[in-house]
Amino acid sequence: MLAFAADGAFAEYLVVPARCLVTLPEEIPFERAAPLCCAGATSVHALNEADVAPGELVVVLGAGGVGLAAVAEAHRRGATVVAVSRREARRRAATVAGAAAVVDLAGLPTAVARLSIGQGADVVLETAGVDATMRAATEVLGRRGRLVFVGYSADTLTVSPLAMVVPEQRILTSVGNTFPELVATVALARTGQLLPPVDDVLPLAEVNIALDRLRSGDPVGRLVLAP
Repeated sequence: MLAFAADGAFAEYLVVPARCLVTLPEEIPFERAAPLCCAGATSVHALNEADVAPGELVVVLGAGGVGLAAVAEAHRRGATVVAVSRREARRRAATVAGAAAVVDLAGLPTAVARLSIGQGADVVLETAGVDATMRAATEVLGRRGRLVFVGYSADTLTVSPLAMVVPEQRILTSVGNTFPELVATVALARTGQLLPPVDDVLPLAEVNIALDRLRSGDPVGRLVLAP
């Protein structure tokens, strides 16, 4: 059962309408299926909102569960991907996922300038949602670029309409996924084309340990609780 915002709550059992269910292929173990909604289908939805095309330069800010899935899916769609993370282990994972360049935030402008020949990014997915990454997202966006906010926090962003209107840049938002996108994500997972990484599988009794690890920023990919 994949739940967001309501229901779920680490429950072992939940009654849902049959129309809300997606059949899980036998080839996909339950622990690998757990991140298929968020992070897998979340990244699929964000890239669909951005209308990513082959050959475009896509920047993914943040290499958590959603960010790593977005790197893999953007690469699968034929985009050139720049991944940004402050953690070395996550940068290594982004390289494995298909990123052409993996940098920390300070190295982002140089990487984008090199890969875009000074034109800026076609698409920026902002999955971190903090002040520094939000500002960086607007700074590397190119002409007619699409900035998609996926992550969020209490931080806010001030933008200059003049700076965005003249180059016809667009700001989009993306949350969750549609049912057809979840079906499509499961199909991609079945053939091994999109399997968000799982850092560890813990028993449900260790839920507080898992939450502490999430707060520390330690995991590379998702933590999965097994009832």
